[in-house]
Amino acid sequence: MLRRILLILFLAFGTAGVICAQPVVSKPDSLAAEYDYRGQNIGSALSVFGGSTSITGVALGAVGGALFLVEVARAAKVDPDNLAYRYDDMLGALLLSGAAIFAAGGIICLAAGIPVYVMGRSMVNSTASWHSPKGKDPSQTGLGIILEAVPMFSAIRVRTTVGKHFGRHIFLGGGIAPGLVWFNKPEASLPVYADFRWSITRGMVSPYLGLSAGIDLLEYPYEMFPQYLSAEAGFRVRLSDANTKSTWVSIHGEVGAGYANAGLKLGYSF
Repeated sequence: MLRRILLILFLAFGTAGVICAQPVVSKPDSLAAEYDYRGQNIGSALSVFGGSTSITGVALGAVGGALFLVEVARAAKVDPDNLAYRYDDMLGALLLSGAAIFAAGGIICLAAGIPVYVMGRSMVNSTASWHSPKGKDPSQTGLGIILEAVPMFSAIRVRTTVGKHFGRHIFLGGGIAPGLVWFNKPEASLPVYADFRWSITRGMVSPYLGLSAGIDLLEYPYEMFPQYLSAEAGFRVRLSDANTKSTWVSIHGEVGAGYANAGLKLGYSF
């Protein structure tokens, strides 16, 4: 079993190196003299780290699942009529504990690796300037749509926000965020909200803060004030200086009618 675990981890890191260590995207020769490749070089390093961490998470999860299946098969042979945990079964306790530890490690690696990989690949493929000059920028003003996936501890959502970019710093809009929230069982949720985002800097990569406020339409018949509030902090990677296309990666928290959640948010705007 130990040899198999080590083999899985070795293959995971090897595969990560092949998949993630892709060369920096070349820019046209006409831009070579003036273009700053810093963002692409940093993005390439982030891609390797994030991809390796993510694949390690998958491998750890696979090992955890394998240990759990081994214990289920072993317990079925020992006592087919009782697959529940037995306090006097030390080997079973060790296998289940190992499965839980590996699974938790896999989840942590995936939660840390996927956002870093997405951000890194976005930087590699971006044609935006690392440092944008100050002044008016008409190409960064206009209507936009932001599509986002929001996995959280006990909920999952998809958000669609329509609004307007006011230059490189401010976005105002509104949207809808259907999802499932787990209480004792999964329950549907349908917030509508107003959305505000502030991108702090003007370059390719900008820290940003966001705030949304609205109501949950599916809670309205049951709650006098079915509020929906969410906040986020993360990074925006501008994909071009010619338009508002961007990737958004952040930590997200929300409060609704009778629940609170936190997790990740991955988005794309155009």
